[in-house]
Parts: sequence; structure tokens; C-alpha cells
Amino acid sequence: MSDFLFGPDQPPRAEPSPLAEAHRMVGLVGARRELVIGLFRLAVDWLDEAMLLTAALELIETAVPAEAGSVLMLDRRGGDLYLAAAAGAVNQTVRSYRQPLDEGLAGYVMGVGQPVRINHVDFEPGWHREACGQYGLEVRQILAVPIRVRQRLIGCLELVNKRGVREPAFGPDDELLLADAGECLGILFALRGERPA
Repeated sequence: MSDFLFGPDQPPRAEPSPLAEAHRMVGLVGARRELVIGLFRLAVDWLDEAMLLTAALELIETAVPAEAGSVLMLDRRGGDLYLAAAAGAVNQTVRSYRQPLDEGLAGYVMGVGQPVRINHVDFEPGWHREACGQYGLEVRQILAVPIRVRQRLIGCLELVNKRGVREPAFGPDDELLLADAGECLGILFALRGERPA
């Protein structure tokens, strides 16, 4: 997993005590379990791609609190990415958003096939400003992971602006949870034998 942090240097953190680290790990294991089970329960009621992905985003945002989330899927015919689902404080106009595969953070994630975590988008020269305006909210942080069916990249799962007082930025645990969610979504697509357009 990547540990991409762009922008000003982060202040050094004090090392947690072994007991605090054990509590964090127990909480993380529990959160991962709830997220994975919840995502697979969605498969039972899966009627269409948009409904599944919207419900998945809502579930994911309970595990990794964020102001907004989106899933961009690869349109194999057009060769670009389309917004398949969005949740949270997202402008309604973003619902018809499309972008070339070689642009924006989702395009980058699709190109490298690895998670990307940016906690200061103002300092990231590759940030796609047009997409920022499309969200209809001020984008400060973004966490994105690929979605795969077998080894083929089919989409990108993104969360925008971490919510919460204790951790105002996305961290490695958030990245791990979102990567788990992306992997589960890929497995669901593979199990259904469905491939996005």
C-alpha cells in the first residue's frame, strides 16, 4: 500500500503505547470485519450497478467517515471513466460526470493500480481542478483505491474530506479499509459475472 502524503511536512507523532496500539488494532479488525460482511450482504439484494454502489458507499462511509464518496467505473467501449455512484455532500450535476482515463486522480489510480492518499490537495499539482468544482464542495483531502475483477482494473473508489475530530486527515487505517472495500466490490462483480459497460 502506498503512503502518499503531499504538501507540508506532517508534525512528528508520538509513538502510541503498546496498549493503545493493541486497542487500535482490535478496533481496526472489527471495522474491517463489519465492512466486508456488510458489503457481501449487499450482493443478496443487488438489483443494478448504481443501487449496489450507492449502498456500498453509504456503508463504507460508516467505516471511514467522509463528506462524500464516489465510484468511477471504466467504460470499456468509450475508454473513459464515468461516475457510477456518488454519496454524501455531492452536487447533483456530478452525477453525469465523465473523464478521460488519463486524467485526474481516478485516472492516475487506474494507471498505477495502487491506492493514493492525498491529505493536502492544494499542494498536489496533478489534482484535477475541474473534478473539484464538479463535487460541489471544497475538496481538501481525497483517498482513492482501485477496483479489480481478477487482475483487470475496472474502476476507482474515492472518499473526499475525512470527517471527525480526532483524525482530521485520512490515515493508513482508512486506506486499508477502503482497499478492502475496493477488493470486495471487485469480487462482487466477478461473482455476478457482470462487467461494467
